[in-house]
Formats: sequence, C-alpha cells, structure tokens
Amino acid sequence: LPFAISDDQNLCIAHAGDSKCVVLKRPSGAKKSKSKWAEMYSTLDHNCFDDDEASNVEKRGGTIFDIRGDLRVFPTRMTVREARRRGLSLNMTRSLGHIFLSEKAGISSMPDIRILKLESDFD
Repeated sequence: LPFAISDDQNLCIAHAGDSKCVVLKRPSGAKKSKSKWAEMYSTLDHNCFDDDEASNVEKRGGTIFDIRGDLRVFPTRMTVREARRRGLSLNMTRSLGHIFLSEKAGISSMPDIRILKLESDFD
C-alpha cells in the first residue's frame, strides 16, 4: 500500500507489501505532448524472494514454504494444510491489516520510507 506526500523540495514515499509506486520525471520546458518520461524511483515488493525480507520473517517467528514455485509465509506452529484451509498464508512479507499473521507468522506492517529530493529542472 503506497503513500506519498510532498512539499516544494521533497517527496516522501512509504509502502508495505506488493503495491507498486513508480515516480516518473519529465524535463521541464519540453513539449508536454512529446516529451519522454523517465523512471526516477520504483518501490520493491516485500516478498519471500528477497533474501533480507525472508530472513526477517524467520527472525520474527514465521516459516516460509515453497508451494510449487510460490514462496509463502505461514504461522510456525500450524501445518501447511491447516494454514491453507484457514487462509492463513501470504506471499508478502509485509502487510497492513493482517494482525494474526503479524503475530504468528512474522509478517511486518512496518513500511519502507524513502525521501526523494525534487529536482528543480524537472516538472
């Protein structure tokens, strides 16, 4: 879930989970209809394929299983079958609103926060 707020000099972006935020820039003075946009910043998904994220889930007490190529986070003291039956697994390592999984499976609700300096030569 991305969130962004800005003032005249900075853009603050916070996100958790697998929602994407992409910041684009366009040179000022360029004709708006024909100017090229360039990616300035893009968030990274919080999932088990990221080694740091997977390690943090395990440190917080979660278990990661590979289910046919899909890495999923499960509560530690629950069988995979039971967790799947009850809908208690995620392929994200961070999420807002999954209180049970944050307590029992190591899912974090702490967002990544990035502050970007806005450049005066871009719109």
